[in-house]
Amino acid sequence: MKTPTPEIRQCLEVRLVGLLPGLGLAKSDVAWTNMVFTPKTDRLYLRPTLMLNPTETRSLGPNGFEQIQGIFQVDVFGVLNTGPGATEEIARGLVDAFRGGTTLTCRGCEVRITKAYAGTARKDGERLHVPVSVVWYCYAQK
Repeated sequence: MKTPTPEIRQCLEVRLVGLLPGLGLAKSDVAWTNMVFTPKTDRLYLRPTLMLNPTETRSLGPNGFEQIQGIFQVDVFGVLNTGPGATEEIARGLVDAFRGGTTLTCRGCEVRITKAYAGTARKDGERLHVPVSVVWYCYAQK
C-alpha cells in the first residue's frame, strides 16, 4: 500500500482551517504549500509544512503495519514591525488546539498527536516568527 501522505496532510490541514476563525484569521492568511502567496503587511500569516520521518515497520508479514510519523510545523509570522504579543498568542492557540492525545480522523486515516510546542520567537526580516511543531504518527497497512 502507498503511504497515505495526502490523507495525513488533509487531516492536519482540515484541523488548521477549522481553527482559523477562532484565531481571527482567514484561509487567505495561510501560505499553503505550492500556492502563490503574498503576505499583507497589516496581517499576520501562517505557513504550514508537513515533514515525514522515516517509516518504521510495526508488524511483519505482507499485511503488516507500518508506523508513519512526522511533524506538522505551522510557522506563525507576525504583523510587519510589531511586537510579540499577537504572534505568541496565535502560537499558543495552535499548541492548545493540537494538544497531545488528540486524534484526527480523515478519509479512514487516524492521525494521533503526541505533543505540540512553540519554539522561540525570533525576527525573520521585519516580522516576528514563532514555529509551532505538532508531533504526530499514524499506522498504515503495508
